[in-house]
Amino acid sequence: MAHNFADLFEHAVDAYGDDRLAVVEGDRRLTYTGLEEEANRWSSALADLGVGAGDHVAVHLRNGVDCLALILGILKLRAVPISINYRYAGAELTYLYDYSDTCVLVFHREFGPAVTDAVTGLDTLRHTIVVEDGSDATRLPDDVLEARTVLDAASPARPAGERSADDLFLVFTGGTTGKPKGVMWRQEDLWRSLAGGADYYTGEPVPDEYHQSRSGLGGDPARYLILLPLIHTSGLMPSFTGLFTGGTMHYLPHFSATEALEEIESETIQIAVVAGDAMVRPIVERLREGGRDTSSLFMISSGAAQFSPTVKADLLGLLPDLMIMDAFGSSESGFGGLGVVTKADLDSG
Repeated sequence: MAHNFADLFEHAVDAYGDDRLAVVEGDRRLTYTGLEEEANRWSSALADLGVGAGDHVAVHLRNGVDCLALILGILKLRAVPISINYRYAGAELTYLYDYSDTCVLVFHREFGPAVTDAVTGLDTLRHTIVVEDGSDATRLPDDVLEARTVLDAASPARPAGERSADDLFLVFTGGTTGKPKGVMWRQEDLWRSLAGGADYYTGEPVPDEYHQSRSGLGGDPARYLILLPLIHTSGLMPSFTGLFTGGTMHYLPHFSATEALEEIESETIQIAVVAGDAMVRPIVERLREGGRDTSSLFMISSGAAQFSPTVKADLLGLLPDLMIMDAFGSSESGFGGLGVVTKADLDSG
């Protein structure tokens, strides 16, 4: 059997089905079966548009059910998801769509004007699909397809066919040191490095591809709040790790410290995945105002950004029972290391 992201997700679906929530975004709550059916619809819809193994599909979406289901649907087809930074505009977008050989582009309506400007004249782009997000943007590319229309006409059945551990996954650099570049990964290698395919401390591979889905059967599902964007591996890989082991992924389309704390309280979140100082500083400020029950939270996991000792100390001063995990790596190397800090560590120097 293949060590492949789509297969690993399907193993979790087979293990948990309708018995567990897989993903929560506001009022949208899908079980593992429900999330797979939505992913299967994306697979079916994209296949009907001519997408096949090795084709590139751009994901220009904010965090949420649609983004996660689309990525899983692309992987089920053995196609390649192309993560688009939703802060890009103009020439940056045109460059990335063109450089990545995107054949189908899926985007939230709020990005419609920027997308329309960027796709003009791109020969490789065959279709654009707009996902509704409550925004009122009216300028969209010519012949754009409505996501809900194509999904409602698509099959929710699991696509047939074998996949490979060698199936491609592209990780794009952030563009902070030049134009974004695509780093090519075998899916098995990325799984081993960043999505639970090996022990992070010992480096030992897990026994088999069913290990993660089995491991979550023995207890209640862990509840994750993923605040990092799914278009970044530091947001997507923790999501995959959580899904493969039967957890429940919670998402906010826009980062807000206030909304994050509200979600932690109302949904009794246990693990929050953040981008270092950039997210934790405003969370600390809101915590200092008081009035939030964060007693369910036992871990903050950070990646993709600096998490300074002073901000860690501020957070642990307010939440002394918390464990902080600080991971580092790169697009090219994957997992580079992991640090763990608790209040006891600070107190002991």
